[in-house]
Amino acid sequence: MDENRRVEEDGRLIIYKDEKSKFYQMRARPDGVRRYVYKSLRTTDYVKAVSIARKEYRQLEENVEKGRASFFL
Repeated sequence: MDENRRVEEDGRLIIYKDEKSKFYQMRARPDGVRRYVYKSLRTTDYVKAVSIARKEYRQLEENVEKGRASFFL
């Protein structure tokens, strides 16, 4: 398992660690969203980052289903 990059949800959620930051980041694009949503996960712990990213992705999907603009989150 590579702790610098993890791909989930058929490539729609990517959890990665950038050289410029000590924190894990996420890049997500749920169905129905035309652009990527980038967010710092504000943790250096890999397991916690994966958990937070999955939760954030579910929230994005829920917002898309409800018609809310997901890129403002």
